[in-house]
Amino acid sequence: LEAAQAMERAAVMFCEANPNEKLDDHLTRSRTRFAKAAVSCPPNLVWKVWLAGGKMELTAGRFDVARTLFHRASDNVPEKGRSAVFLEHARLEEFVGNMELARAILCKARNDASSD
Repeated sequence: LEAAQAMERAAVMFCEANPNEKLDDHLTRSRTRFAKAAVSCPPNLVWKVWLAGGKMELTAGRFDVARTLFHRASDNVPEKGRSAVFLEHARLEEFVGNMELARAILCKARNDASSD
C-alpha cells in the first residue's frame, strides 16, 4: 500500500512540474501496486486499500472508478472505520455535484456510525 501511495505522490509531483502531462497517464504503476496490495493484504485491512485507491482515482478525475472503490471499501470496512469511508464517499458525491446523495450518505453515516 505504501509503495502505491508513494508512486501516486511521485506522479502528482511530476504532473505539477510538467503541466502539459495528464495525471491519469502516469498512475498506471500506482494502480498496479494498489491491485497487488488488495490481493496480498489481510482481509480485515483490504478496505484501506480500496479507500486509498478511490482517493487516487478521485484525484485523477475518474469519478466512477472512485465511486466503485468506495463501495468496495464500505463492503469490507469494520465498524470502527465506517465513518471514514462514509465521509470520503460523501466528499466524492459533493465534489461531482451530487449534493442529494452526499447528504444521504452523511445521514446514513450519522445513523450507522453514531459512535464515531
